[in-house]
Amino acid sequence: ARKSLFYYFVEAPVDPAHKPLVLWLNGGKRAWLLFLRDWSVPGGWPLPCRHGRQDPLPEPLLLDRRSGAAANLLFLESPVGVGFSYAVNEEVYKTMGDNMTAIDSHVFLLRWFDRFPEYKGREFFIVGESYAGHYIPELAVIGNGILEFAEEQAELYEYLWHRAFISDAAHDTIAKHCKGPDDLSTVCQAARDTAYSNTGDISAFNVYAPTCHDKKVRPTDSKCT
Repeated sequence: ARKSLFYYFVEAPVDPAHKPLVLWLNGGKRAWLLFLRDWSVPGGWPLPCRHGRQDPLPEPLLLDRRSGAAANLLFLESPVGVGFSYAVNEEVYKTMGDNMTAIDSHVFLLRWFDRFPEYKGREFFIVGESYAGHYIPELAVIGNGILEFAEEQAELYEYLWHRAFISDAAHDTIAKHCKGPDDLSTVCQAARDTAYSNTGDISAFNVYAPTCHDKKVRPTDSKCT
């Protein structure tokens, strides 16, 4: 089946010829089942972006504001069915999975390097977030991704508590009502939801980021970047 994978490539603004190439893979645990078409949701553009007033595409934040981006960034929306990536034959969506995603991403990379041969031989890194923890090992190595979803979700509250983003009372409530990482009881879920509400506008994916992520970006006179 014919497939089209959407990518967005940003050269490092400073000395790109001598900077490595980074492939960023989006997350979204079940995004490919939902056929999402939005930068603001899983399966779209998860990397922190700064929207210009008239720019049609998001402008990725510089990795190093002092000396320019540390790498040339290649954003790939995968698998087909998320973001702007699609399959001509929609029957493909019924048989998708991590293996198909890996195969398609590999084919994409080979063709991309054929089109941009100047990037062959560069230092090359594959990174991503959330469910990309399943996609990345199929291609290379793993960074900060999801492996054991239940345990990592449980540890999220420990992480937030140790950094004072949730209260002692909320943490104690979880300890009292949750019997383990796989506890899906109503009382445990309610305790975790109550604790998570303590974080307000803070993003669990980047606790030190500005808190504008949950607000509507305004076309003019907006301080949210």
